[in-house]
Amino acid sequence: MPPPDAIDPPFNVLFFNTHLFGDSLAIANAFRKLTGQEPIRYKDPERAALLAERLNQLGNTPPALDFVALCEVWDDEYSDRIYDKIKGTYPHQYRPTRIIQAGNDVGSGLVLFSRHPFDYQDFAAYAAESGLAESRSQKGLACVVIQPKEECPVLVMATHLQSGTGKGDQKARRGQLKQMQQIARAMQRDFPAVPHVIGGDFNIIGEDVHGQPTAEYQPLPGALGMRDTFRVVHPNASQALGFTSDATNKLVVFFDRQNLDLQRLDYIFCDPKPAVRVIGCDIEEFKVDPPLNGDGSDTGYLINHLSDHFGLRAQFEILPLA
Repeated sequence: MPPPDAIDPPFNVLFFNTHLFGDSLAIANAFRKLTGQEPIRYKDPERAALLAERLNQLGNTPPALDFVALCEVWDDEYSDRIYDKIKGTYPHQYRPTRIIQAGNDVGSGLVLFSRHPFDYQDFAAYAAESGLAESRSQKGLACVVIQPKEECPVLVMATHLQSGTGKGDQKARRGQLKQMQQIARAMQRDFPAVPHVIGGDFNIIGEDVHGQPTAEYQPLPGALGMRDTFRVVHPNASQALGFTSDATNKLVVFFDRQNLDLQRLDYIFCDPKPAVRVIGCDIEEFKVDPPLNGDGSDTGYLINHLSDHFGLRAQFEILPLA
């Protein structure tokens, strides 16, 4: 039974890597044109419209979403398009301001929506990065405080870490995680009694196909001092693998379609404070039915999911501050 004074309904959150690139691929497509290749298109307008429709459904169907954190919304136009369609359900938006620097031209890709006002909002760009593609972005950590109910504030942090499995990629991720830990500790000092939630695309493989934790994932919950909400709800990894990336629905022709690995890359962590209780955490696949027809000038096959990642939802009971 939930604590008698917990909020009702629970606090519901969604984190989702959207893979909305839009015109941020101008440089790549200019190169492809010079080499006689077709431009890359991802059916972004169609997928963005379908995503907005689905977010409205999830925000109006019990248990309704309170908070949505999207990453890889690289083109600001698509952030605007989505918000314009969902602001009746989620009237509050936070999109971190782009820090103009040489080579950084697509921002953080993060955008946060909420049905509750933001009492606090801030963003810190990560200093560590690896590779040309990553250097074009400003990956970082977006932090907001919202109150699903009076006297029940929650600090929610959304992130997107370095991609890739190379040594340079892993080194950059370690640097980003160290910075995340420093920010999280600072937030704990600033908001000592407020429950904390961190989620997003960590680009760290959780377990192999047999449910065994990877060396990169194993120290992660302890290093953050937080609980992996999916594993709180589904402790047996061999029975509930929780994959959030399925290479069979990749949208990008640059990716190797022969790689059919399934990977758990997206997480929602919450701190162990007694003021927050995990009551649910599951995958939101965002299937497209009927599929979008990716013809030869697009992806060359049917698109049956809204992204190359699945979304991750969690529900919490939050106690009022003492």
